[in-house]
Amino acid sequence: MHPMKTELSKAATSLFRYLDGQLSDVSLVEKHLQILRPDGLIENNFPEISFDELITGIKQQPGFERLFEDWRSKIKPNAQIELQQAPHFLNQLFSTIEDSNAFLKEHNIAFSEVRRAGDWRDFKTSHTKPRNSWTLKLTTKGHGRYTSQRQEILSSPGDILLFSPSAPVEVQRDEQCEEWHVDIVVFNENSETSGLMQWPEIAPGIFQLSIDNKKTFAEVKTVIQSLINCGNSSDLFDVRIRATYIQNLLIRCQKELNHSGFQPTDLRVKAALEYIEENLTSDLCVERIAQASCLSVSTLNHLFKKYCGESVMLWREKRRLSIACNRLVNTQKRISEVSDELGYLSQMYFARTFRRHMNMTPSEYRKLYQIKRKSDDVRIAS
Repeated sequence: MHPMKTELSKAATSLFRYLDGQLSDVSLVEKHLQILRPDGLIENNFPEISFDELITGIKQQPGFERLFEDWRSKIKPNAQIELQQAPHFLNQLFSTIEDSNAFLKEHNIAFSEVRRAGDWRDFKTSHTKPRNSWTLKLTTKGHGRYTSQRQEILSSPGDILLFSPSAPVEVQRDEQCEEWHVDIVVFNENSETSGLMQWPEIAPGIFQLSIDNKKTFAEVKTVIQSLINCGNSSDLFDVRIRATYIQNLLIRCQKELNHSGFQPTDLRVKAALEYIEENLTSDLCVERIAQASCLSVSTLNHLFKKYCGESVMLWREKRRLSIACNRLVNTQKRISEVSDELGYLSQMYFARTFRRHMNMTPSEYRKLYQIKRKSDDVRIAS
């Protein structure tokens, strides 16, 4: 019997019993959870938090109760989680994490992550709730796959993706590669960085920069590594030092964008986008958006088409549908609730709009992703 698998079974069992109230000895659970620290799973994804904070954060996740009820039906009281079940349990448990705000004390931090095929850490991560910070991810080896509900984004070595706090996205290793190595930077926007994040937008709230030059790639990697080496102390001077590294990183990225000939979005269009985002569920029209942007309707339409590639109202509709897709897949809300929350006049109009853009009804979309998730569970269990 492989000793690592035995320890993993003990860790999963201790964690399950503690979450279920069967075990109250925190020190025993923490001792077993040390096995979860290789490759930096806990230090990287949950830096500088206590065990109690980790457990509390997990319990706050929307999918936790449903997942735990399912596992209660599989495991008898005081029974050990079997070797083949342990990776599956841990994989599913950490996959429930949608709200990272519960785990991050300091936002100007960086860390490296490795996802390997067959390893329990190779779980799909869903970010469905607004976060407190921006996230930058640089693929250094292998390939990662991001799903923004309505489109798939493949990230290869040299690709940097920048996620706004409100961007809903699912993250996983691409199945065509054995390993995916990615450097991650989590940071707060401020007056010094806001002007350095006008990147090409490839999905709602998701921006991309691809670095082909080896020298530039090495420079960016060096800055991120220096940031990683700074740790995640909450000391004021340490926080300021990390903020300086982040600004340096964004400047280098902006320099690369300028060399590529990329033109930043017109500030008036940015104002329109921000107004749409802030009033997404309201009864919007082009005239109101143009007025908020200090533009005529014709000028707004022209600039929006130039920088965003589509009309104002179509962009707004796609943004609403992106959120609708997210809620259909990641919540148990009725379709009528989703429709009302996003400001549609009726469920019938919502269904008709959804079908026109997605080529299926909201209920068909929900069933499709439920089937896909079940097949993912079967694949992980095997």
